[in-house]
Amino acid sequence: MKRWKIVDGYIRLRLIPYIGNIQIAHVGQDKWNAYALWRKQDGKNKGRKQSDGTVREATPAKNGTIRSETAIFRAIVNFAADKQYIRERQVPKGKLLQDKAGRGVHAAGIRRPSYLRANGSKNPR
Repeated sequence: MKRWKIVDGYIRLRLIPYIGNIQIAHVGQDKWNAYALWRKQDGKNKGRKQSDGTVREATPAKNGTIRSETAIFRAIVNFAADKQYIRERQVPKGKLLQDKAGRGVHAAGIRRPSYLRANGSKNPR
């Protein structure tokens, strides 16, 4: 899938319903801080249709997804500041949500034997 389709989906399906009819000049730090909580509670992912025709339950959004959406939100506000639609001080300064999801073999709990580790240590980390 192309990146522009993913970004378009984040904007149309998540950010516009959250922001609503508020002008970009009125989106402040409080709205930025409340997005992750809103997304976890009210902005749940829709249940996907399974092969047998049933629909799974809606699930809360994962931290990595919320991080991507807030990065897009911040990019939009930075663009508005660059074009001088808003002032530079109106750009949210908060940190993005940390993605705690494990990646690769370490997520499955599989550990490499000590002779395969790069540093040759006996401890896993």
